[in-house]
Amino acid sequence: GKGDRPSDRQALTAMHDAVGDQLHSVLTEFAVLKEKLFSGDQADPVFEGTVRDFCSLDSSLQDVYKQVETFMTSIETLCDGLLKLSETLVASMGHSEDPLIQSDCCKMKEATNAITRSDAPYSSLAKLRRDMEYNIMHPIRQHLVNNRNLKTNLETRRQRLLQLNTARKMFDQVKAKVDRPTDSRYLQAEATFESAKVAFHEIDKHVFEWLYILEEYKGDILDSALQTVKYLQYEFFCLCCAFHFQCASQENGVQTHD
Repeated sequence: GKGDRPSDRQALTAMHDAVGDQLHSVLTEFAVLKEKLFSGDQADPVFEGTVRDFCSLDSSLQDVYKQVETFMTSIETLCDGLLKLSETLVASMGHSEDPLIQSDCCKMKEATNAITRSDAPYSSLAKLRRDMEYNIMHPIRQHLVNNRNLKTNLETRRQRLLQLNTARKMFDQVKAKVDRPTDSRYLQAEATFESAKVAFHEIDKHVFEWLYILEEYKGDILDSALQTVKYLQYEFFCLCCAFHFQCASQENGVQTHD
């Protein structure tokens, strides 16, 4: 009846206002994003520099991880070559009538097994695998996982900063139009702004703490990886030399030519 029409008109008006407010919010957010993209945002140069340093550290750790994997593959290829060479020498010379050659073939086979047998817990290869995994690969994987989480948090921070700037701009627009702070539009814009500010500062504090820690200790992280790789390489080749030295016979009279 006619009595229902005013309420219908009020509902339509309320719906129109809600849609208008939502559209205005989207347009404001787009305007802020466009201004950020084309006009430049007033970014903190110290913060941006710290983020660049973090990205550089993450890239370095990824490169180290990949190259250690490549190095280990090369070492396994080397060990496979040593094993095949040893088997060939033993098959070719192990049945020699010369007892010294027979003895040296056995010693060489023992030394090669001590280097290359991956199933022997104290072989050079098994020890290098174990030490590389425990001291290099596993710690770097943990760093990379933490870095990936920090990258996600950085993206969340950027989104919340955009939301904060959007809420601030909308609040400023409402304050310019509304005279009374008790107005519902003023209160809603203020609440949205305060909520966005709290959400941004929460993620900003978490991100800053992690970036600060990495900035303080990035040198130690990289130096530890460098020194550990150097030592493990040195230890591996020393063990290989030691095993082969044990199989070397003074009676062979092997000579080297410079």
